[in-house]
Amino acid sequence: MRMNMFRAGWLLFVVSGLGVACQPEADLEVMLPLPNQSWSYSTAVVIPYHNTDTIRPRQILLRLRHSGDYPYRNLHTLCHLIGPEGDSMVVQARTMLSDPQGRWLGQSAMGDVYTISDTMMRDFRFRKQGVYKFRIHQHMRINPVPSVKEVGLSIR
Repeated sequence: MRMNMFRAGWLLFVVSGLGVACQPEADLEVMLPLPNQSWSYSTAVVIPYHNTDTIRPRQILLRLRHSGDYPYRNLHTLCHLIGPEGDSMVVQARTMLSDPQGRWLGQSAMGDVYTISDTMMRDFRFRKQGVYKFRIHQHMRINPVPSVKEVGLSIR
């Protein structure tokens, strides 16, 4: 009996380790707090990223943390990506925060606070080495957008 419990525990450890090992390691993982837990048009979230690899494609994910009293199903954003030589591009994203029944899609580890990641760019290649800046703005019809606590990026 004791041996079976040991084997079951060991198997659970190995399987959970494989799940973590199969996920790509993040080159950047950052969340920045917003003042007053709301996001106004004038507040840009600026995240620098130093790129050294021009070959490997990346997934760029927008990360949002909001409270359960956020009044909408989605959040529209604009991301200005500024390259090391000043060249830029704009990516527009609509992140769904809840399903049609109003259940939050993000994960909650802190009561009524939800965190969600949404792919902004898939298989993106940084063309040059150097520091890139991501300037992220809210692009909703309401200003400020309430109940948004943090905004961030994940680059994998």
